Amino acid sequence: MNAFKNLFASSKADPPIDLYGRYNERYHIEQQDDTLVEAETNFRNGNRLKAYRLALQPILTGDTVEILDSVDKLKLDIEQGSTHIHATITHETIQAYAKIIVLSKDIPDLAYDLLQRNDSFEYISFTQQDQHILLEFDALSSLCSPMQLLDALRELAIISDKSDDFLLDEYPDVVRYQEHSLHLIPEERQVQFSAFAQEELTSALHQARQYEEQHEFGLAARRILGSCYLIDYITSPHGASQEAIEAMHRQFFDRNAESIRIKLSALKRAADTLLDDHIPTISEEFHDVKHTFGITKAIHRKKISAIVFQEMDEMTWYLREKQSERFHANAAYIVGYCLFHYAPPLEDRILLHLLVQLLRPKIFQKLGYNTYIKPNGKLKKAAFRATCNSISQQYPDLWDFSDQLDRSSLNQAIRSVLTYLVNRA
Repeated sequence: MNAFKNLFASSKADPPIDLYGRYNERYHIEQQDDTLVEAETNFRNGNRLKAYRLALQPILTGDTVEILDSVDKLKLDIEQGSTHIHATITHETIQAYAKIIVLSKDIPDLAYDLLQRNDSFEYISFTQQDQHILLEFDALSSLCSPMQLLDALRELAIISDKSDDFLLDEYPDVVRYQEHSLHLIPEERQVQFSAFAQEELTSALHQARQYEEQHEFGLAARRILGSCYLIDYITSPHGASQEAIEAMHRQFFDRNAESIRIKLSALKRAADTLLDDHIPTISEEFHDVKHTFGITKAIHRKKISAIVFQEMDEMTWYLREKQSERFHANAAYIVGYCLFHYAPPLEDRILLHLLVQLLRPKIFQKLGYNTYIKPNGKLKKAAFRATCNSISQQYPDLWDFSDQLDRSSLNQAIRSVLTYLVNRA
């Protein structure tokens, strides 16, 4: 992570966040596959604790997990946002839980709601212990493979971290259970992020309505979604805004049977609600927290290549017709979608992050990062070349990246980075 941080840091003080987006690479990378195969072999041979230790290596390499390991027992304390997961693993059983909220009184509707939600989980369930609502995972070790253990802990961690926010929002009489204090990022950054989110979504809705008037319904939807993805990526909110953006993404892509006009109407309503109800208080969601597991799945670079490739003809047409605004709207959607919906390989993420800096330079300048755009909107060719050379030097898989770029203009630079993402697979 330090290489990624230092690569984009300017001579100014580094911003208080050194990793954007919504996932953690430690959950799974290709080099860990051999270890997982070894874990499964040990499990089949009856060496369950050894199998679990091997499988858990990806999450034990950072500072978000405390481990107490003995001959016959493995105890874990896993940090995930606002939540702590406590797990005890033996040769016979696996028990893991997270306390979510504290009840001041019985709430019948809440009990029914949680029972309904249990049906949507694969491994975990809501339970009540005294006045506490918990999420739990219990299993016999003989029936839980190493990969199932990882998946169960991941589900428990992610759902626990999200559950306190929606329960607090829907049930005013409950209180968040906290094992540690939640700290907001510095106030200056809160102000910068809040202003960015407000301006970004306001601009997106304004442009989307213009595109809609010209019957460009698909582009209008992409303009809104792209801005939401970039708000999520750059500011990393942890609360109602994040949930609202996820719901917008999910509902838009789940409604395949509906026309694009109907989907756009629903998307605009959701975006208006996000702008009016959540963005004004989004600064309360900028917690300085750590995550062990990521929300999104790791994918192969070929998937990123395919996603970008299918958009390049339209992007090229916008450039040829000198439609810079539409070109940028489409580019922001493509880049934002890849960063929001997936966990790309490190090299692809570096290139996608570079594109975000080209597409939204003002916020990065305020954060103290390099900017590649002059006040008149033109590309700072020397600064951009220096960063691209640094990328090629630091990452062997990107050795020819700098040589493949077109630095004649900002739009051509964006297009050539996207083209490189396609061709490098």
